[in-house]
Amino acid sequence: MNHHECLYQTRLLMSEIETSVSNLTEYFADRESMPSLFYDGTADAAVMLERFEDLKSCLRQAYYSIADEWNNIISNDIRRHEVGKFIKSYRRLRMYCREFRRVASEQSEKYLWIFTGDPTTDVYANLFDEMDDDMSIILGYYDSDSFEKQQNRHTLDGIAKRMRRYVEGVDDEFYERLIFSNKLPVHRIRWQGKRNEASLFAIHFGLNDYQMNAAFFFKCHTQTYRPLKISSDKPTNAYDTYDIYNILKDYSPALKK
Repeated sequence: MNHHECLYQTRLLMSEIETSVSNLTEYFADRESMPSLFYDGTADAAVMLERFEDLKSCLRQAYYSIADEWNNIISNDIRRHEVGKFIKSYRRLRMYCREFRRVASEQSEKYLWIFTGDPTTDVYANLFDEMDDDMSIILGYYDSDSFEKQQNRHTLDGIAKRMRRYVEGVDDEFYERLIFSNKLPVHRIRWQGKRNEASLFAIHFGLNDYQMNAAFFFKCHTQTYRPLKISSDKPTNAYDTYDIYNILKDYSPALKK
């Protein structure tokens, strides 16, 4: 497996595990956005258990591959971007695993029942501690403010997954086409969040009423559908008090051309 394939396959594996860890975190935290009313966590727990050794092996191979290619990576924009996507996936999975470990520790009986006593959260935590130590130079390079700002201006990587509580069934390309190219979807997608959060999304990325209503349809209290009007449905509090802001702040508002 070459360098590029190694990073790609590891990102796919991390994404698979991240989905399971995210579902479990919501389940243990008793959030309304649980996968379904009949969800009991066992299938996602199985993914964490069964895929751990694969993850450990893939992360180790990815690290060796990056280390061997490091001089070529930092001198090449495309290679830096490729590794940057890997690092973002790594950090997202690490964050979800740490959050799940925290909420699981508060519900030990539920955890013991689902995982039958296996110390899975500790095993994942130890792996990330080990990898953080080995990849400290790489992680430090991708921590720089200038690199993060450059990345965010040119990519919407991961936005679809982070926005799934607001919009389901779309991928990053949906947002890229809407925001970068002003290309509207063939069929409108239901916006599941609050109207003022939709307006905040529009304001952040420079979208207007027409684009928002052509891309999404919005529920309201009095009827099934009412078009969004950004000027009247606008946020009334400070932007950072809205949940969606924690997503939007990681993507530069300068994305809009």
